[in-house]
This record gives sequence, C-alpha cells and structure tokens, in this order.
Amino acid sequence: ENSDSPLHIAVSCPNSGDNASNAKVSIGFLISKHPESISLPNGQGRLPLHIALENGLPSYTALARQEPRAIEMRDPKTKFYPFQIATASLGETYNGKTRLASTKQTLQAVNTTYRLLRKSPLMAHGLAAKKESWMESDTYKEIIQNELQISQLDLKTHALRKKLKLLQKQESKTSSS
Repeated sequence: ENSDSPLHIAVSCPNSGDNASNAKVSIGFLISKHPESISLPNGQGRLPLHIALENGLPSYTALARQEPRAIEMRDPKTKFYPFQIATASLGETYNGKTRLASTKQTLQAVNTTYRLLRKSPLMAHGLAAKKESWMESDTYKEIIQNELQISQLDLKTHALRKKLKLLQKQESKTSSS
C-alpha cells in the first residue's frame, strides 16, 4: 500500500533547476506545519531523508537537522545508509544505458556524503546502529570535546603562525629600505 505523506511526495521531485528550488520551499513549508512527518516512514518503510537523497535534493540538510536519527537508518528499499544513497544514484542504469552524472552533480554527491559522515562518523565503520555503553559515558564525551577543541586550537595556531611570518617579512622589508 502506498501511504506517502505530502512530505514524501515533495522530496520525490527530481533535482533539476526550478524543481529543486520549488521543492526546497515546499519541503520547508511542510516541515514547519508537520514536523513529525520527517520521522514517519511511507508504505515502503522509507523516510523522507532517503527519498530526498535519492533524488539529489539539497533539502536533505533540513531533514537531517530535524531528525538526526534518520542519518543512521538504513533505507529498506535499497538497504543503504543515507551517506551511501547520496552517491549511489550517480551511475544509475535506465533502459540498459548508464546515466553519467555531471561534474557538478558528482561534487554535490561527494559533498553530501562527506557532510552526512561528519554528522555521524561511526557510519563509516558500520557502528552507528550499535553504540557501545562506553560511548555514552561522560569521560568519552569529554575526550571527544577535548579533541575538537585541540583541533580548533591547532587551526588557530597555524593561522597565527602564518600571520606572524607575514608580519616578520613586512618588517624586514621596511627595516631594509
């Protein structure tokens, strides 16, 4: 039985030109009026996120932000996780002919895959569905937070070192003149 919600129908539009911008507006409106529809599967068990990614819609970000658990849910139709769906449609075969993606579509799919994996990095290891108890501990969360702060500080340090070198070059030019 086909029990697509209005949101499922909106995310079913192919991503091309005006369709994508119209779909984005429609999807935003439907989410604002019925936020619960993001987590409701259709008759095939598919979430709106699965369908949006399959169609290359940029609105997947709103869906993932509103329902982050969907990022870790397999699509029952394709058996893929969302990050896999993002790139799977690039070389689809229709009527015996493989449809090649444009460079822009390929870059968009790679960017989407990267963003989804950034939101749930354990998906790359297949561990998302089975979070271990130690992953919920305050100690583990503190370690992850500290690693993030260290990375941010490393980036700031690198930027400041570049700025210092530039200032030193400018000063040496000024003093040699």
